[in-house]
Amino acid sequence: MLSDNSPILRFTMMNVTLLSMACLLPATAQADPPEGFTTLFNGKDLDGWKGLVADPKKRATMTPAELEEAQKSADANMHEHWKVVDGELVFDGKGDSLCTAKDYGDFEMLVDWKILEGGDSGIYLRGSPQVQIWDTTFEKYQNLGADKGSGALWNNQKNARFPIANGDRAFGEWNTFHIKLVGDRLTVKLNDVLVTDNVVMENYWEREKPLYPTGQIELQNHGNTLWFKNIYIRELEPSQPAPLKIGMIGLDTSHCLAFAELINKSDPDVADCKVTLVYPQGSPDIESSVSRVPDYTVKIKALGVDVIDDLDAMIAQVDAVLLETNDGRPHLAQIIPALRAHKPVFIDKPIAGSLPDAIAIFELAKHYQTPVFSSSSLRFSAGAQAIRNGSIGNVTGCDAYSPCHLEATHPDLFWYGIHGCEALFTVMGSGVESVTRTQTADFDLVTGIWSGGRIGTFRGIRKGGTGYGGTAFGEKGVAQLGEYGGYKPLVVDIVKFFRSGQPPVSAEETIDLYAFMEAADESKRRGFVPVNVAEVKAAATEAAMKKVAELTAAK
Repeated sequence: MLSDNSPILRFTMMNVTLLSMACLLPATAQADPPEGFTTLFNGKDLDGWKGLVADPKKRATMTPAELEEAQKSADANMHEHWKVVDGELVFDGKGDSLCTAKDYGDFEMLVDWKILEGGDSGIYLRGSPQVQIWDTTFEKYQNLGADKGSGALWNNQKNARFPIANGDRAFGEWNTFHIKLVGDRLTVKLNDVLVTDNVVMENYWEREKPLYPTGQIELQNHGNTLWFKNIYIRELEPSQPAPLKIGMIGLDTSHCLAFAELINKSDPDVADCKVTLVYPQGSPDIESSVSRVPDYTVKIKALGVDVIDDLDAMIAQVDAVLLETNDGRPHLAQIIPALRAHKPVFIDKPIAGSLPDAIAIFELAKHYQTPVFSSSSLRFSAGAQAIRNGSIGNVTGCDAYSPCHLEATHPDLFWYGIHGCEALFTVMGSGVESVTRTQTADFDLVTGIWSGGRIGTFRGIRKGGTGYGGTAFGEKGVAQLGEYGGYKPLVVDIVKFFRSGQPPVSAEETIDLYAFMEAADESKRRGFVPVNVAEVKAAATEAAMKKVAELTAAK
């Protein structure tokens, strides 16, 4: 049975609605609204519409008197440049956007639109840009992605910004949007073609905040003559988070059981989601990983998770993916089906078995417009987060430590030293410039120099007393990184990421982290001399881009 948020079900329901609309709407006249919808544009005048006053952030700072005065001026501008001609809204290209007089939350919207050659417009939802409209053949727009089509969220930065298909008709012809916005999730069909599928719409005006819960709908001015007609809306009940089905790849690390238990036992901080399926294939040859799978299979089934041996089938049945294979080497191959299906992915440490593979994963995520992130749970310890958020002012340096067992198939620090290195980068951030390593049989000491002359070190421990921790130095004081806080803080942020599509850790910082660890190996190979991190990243990026080109060409 399909869930309410199943892409297949949404696709089918939208087809039915659009078919009904096609039967109801004459080609040149304003028709009665389809069942369940109300009319936004009556085909006669601008009743129910208003002129544009600034942006939502600025409007929120205006007094009632200031807003009233500004609205009068905006309405006069509206009447000068937006006209009703033969039942159609016509914009002369010289004024401002046209806005609904009413604010809307969750809704479905039907609208016909037409542009001329070189046309560029859009529809703002809750006051934020925008469902893109443009001439997909216009040469000037090709480097902006116009050839990919209309109907997507061009202003997105962290989530998909281009359509998954091109449904546009030629300029001068009428097109039909079916837009559905629930929470911050947008689905758009253009002329019966699914072009945007349940993508997070970002807040353009305040990037650090989610999309406003309500706001006006705007028909955008972009200096072009435009036509709109047959504009209908159906308001929906305020959305509740849909139950989130999570799939897991790999069953050879204790994280599989720990994460599934936290999520499936209905911890209130990760409510309304469940790990439902696991694809157990993990490391092909690391004995400590391979030997765990039979026992973990029994234990994860006891947590209500079904085991499936078809990776593509698993991905098709879930909303998000935990890539948990303990061995980083298969990660690149394992993540590609999820990226192609546009399912957000958390990648457990290490993100990959090499720096080129790590960079390739992020490049493929951009190519497929699918969000990913990777992190050790050490990043989310309370002490490290407090320091990152300014408890001691700007951080000037840090000394971090952790166990550092080695695995011959991976760069030295990728396997277990990643934990202490992740804590180091949590407080230092990106910007490491050079790395020097010192090593004995039982210990590692890696020194990094960051931009601005800041110094950070990682001590890897293989003998004697050990643990996780460190000391951070800041402009306002010195603080301990604190005790390890367990898996829960990480799992809570993973679920937030799955729902919002916004990674809590940037690709830049993660790549810098793995470049730091790879540079430590390069320092060892060269006789423990300083290594320039930019050179390490450049060589890895060149190798990564070759892989990406091969993988995307072979799809």
